[in-house]
Amino acid sequence: MLDIEEIEKAAKRIKGIVIQTPVIHSHYFSKISGNDIYFKLENLQRTGSFKVRGAANKLKVLKQKGKKEVIAASAGNHAQGVAFSAKILGMKATIVMPKNATKEKILATKGYGGKVILYGKNFGEALEKALEISKQKNIEFIHPYDDELVIAGQGTIGLELADKSFDYVFVPVGGGGLISGVAVALKEQTDTKVIGIECKPYASMALSLKKGKIVKVKPRKIIADGIAVPQIGKIPFEICKEYVDGVYAIDEKYFKKAIFLLLQRSKLVVEGAGAAGVAFLLSKEFKKLKIKNRRICIIISGGNISMEELKKLL
Repeated sequence: MLDIEEIEKAAKRIKGIVIQTPVIHSHYFSKISGNDIYFKLENLQRTGSFKVRGAANKLKVLKQKGKKEVIAASAGNHAQGVAFSAKILGMKATIVMPKNATKEKILATKGYGGKVILYGKNFGEALEKALEISKQKNIEFIHPYDDELVIAGQGTIGLELADKSFDYVFVPVGGGGLISGVAVALKEQTDTKVIGIECKPYASMALSLKKGKIVKVKPRKIIADGIAVPQIGKIPFEICKEYVDGVYAIDEKYFKKAIFLLLQRSKLVVEGAGAAGVAFLLSKEFKKLKIKNRRICIIISGGNISMEELKKLL
């Protein structure tokens, strides 16, 4: 299983490709929650999301092994992370994206040099197509979350938070790669509690942990498209069973409110998935826990919201 040594190696590999994003304090969210709230701003990361960390780590290892071409599937952020990392490392990248991916994410992926194939109604169908092409053409597939090297790259966020004495870290959960890496990095060094947040229609991690086996949910359109993953990965599931303190599925209305308040009160442009931790902070599920006077860090995982979606929401 993944350990902190692998995450530390990942941090060395991706140095210079990614940036160490800032951690800022929020007076407004501290006041309304009765806690000391901080944001880890991965929306300010290169490509606008944490995904570049895992992609860069995986591609750097493949580059060292002499690989020149990769393929991936993504609704947008992993796509940009793979395309960007491939360009930096002098590799070719093909990305299969679902037809409902936002225009901005498609254009950004192409802008980073990725070849985009639009296929399927959702991420699951795009993933199947990418795996099929990978097998047919013998191109290395870069999984968005069910890969130890990708997870180790995401875990570098945890390394950047480990010395800040947080009582809790709130992490968005889609396929489980981000929370897995962050949990290993934090739990092997600190007593910080790691809490995952899903959007209710996509509660695969919460249901899987409850039932003791991986559960697949039915896809549907939600504002948090970056965590609209119908089935978590096998590797993240095993890691989360051991390291994560809890996973909560939150109603979509709180995600919308979170995006609005982050823009209005914190001047932060955040996509649906990136607002998951704040959505939890605003929710009745958080209130039930009666957490008060604690240092809490919320990972703002991405800022790639479409202008059309933002306009509609506002």
